[in-house]
Amino acid sequence: MPSRVLIVLATATAIALTTAPGEEPASYALGASGMALSAPSGWIAQRDQDGAALVLRSPAPPADGEPSGLTRPGDRQEGERARGAVSVVIQELRSDETPEAFARRCRVDIEHLGTAVVVSGQDPVTLGGRIWTKVSYHLQVGRFTWQQELFATCISGFGYCVTCSSIESAFPRWQSAFAEILSGLERSRPASEAKERSAPGEH
Repeated sequence: MPSRVLIVLATATAIALTTAPGEEPASYALGASGMALSAPSGWIAQRDQDGAALVLRSPAPPADGEPSGLTRPGDRQEGERARGAVSVVIQELRSDETPEAFARRCRVDIEHLGTAVVVSGQDPVTLGGRIWTKVSYHLQVGRFTWQQELFATCISGFGYCVTCSSIESAFPRWQSAFAEILSGLERSRPASEAKERSAPGEH
């Protein structure tokens, strides 16, 4: 499985799509699932980035006491770590793999990539009429602690893993943006409903 840790921690090298301030949030479909995510104003959207079907990345926040931007030495690296990111990885399911088993596979993948992985919660949640498994955890990458929330579900033979991530100290800053992005799933139609509406008369 592609490394979600590397995906969400990597610095983007090319800006593909950006939602400008004042524009309506852009919506990005997730494969043939009938689901979509919306990028908040100023966030960068990239397709097919390092194994992820979609990566949304926030602007770098201003440094404390520097409302106009990051200007001190080292601020650029600090700002990159303080970005919020949401990645979507789509994988073909193994035989009879349930959402819980797929989420477990995602967790095992995480534990191989970071150190000191601490899972603080795992619960079923409903988004867009589907049951997702939500896993909250921290992990160590080098000398930095990252906080992530993973949402996993299964649709028509594929597993969908949506991961919200930032360095631990900056994660609270992005929680409202993460909630806004995930609200796109609430507005998505279940795959069966989307198929019925897109192909009337076909059974």
